[in-house]
Amino acid sequence: MEEKSKKEKIIIYVLLILLVAALIYIAAIKINNVKENSFRLGSLFGYQQVVDEMIKQSESCKPVSVWKENKTVNFIDVECLRQKSAETDNK
Repeated sequence: MEEKSKKEKIIIYVLLILLVAALIYIAAIKINNVKENSFRLGSLFGYQQVVDEMIKQSESCKPVSVWKENKTVNFIDVECLRQKSAETDNK
């Protein structure tokens, strides 16, 4: 009876170790998913802020500079160009 009891204890310990390992693995996956989702949401929020700021700046009919690395591009609202063109045509 003692031998069976020892075997049962060993089996229980092995199963507990496997359960703990599985729980750690699942938790690691969940944590990774939360990090990835947080990064995506942060990026999306940043993009939205940039676009909102570009729209706000372009409403004043001034060029909006956008740059990446060593390249710069200036944007201006087409409506501003149309207004200037209409003003020039009326003179």
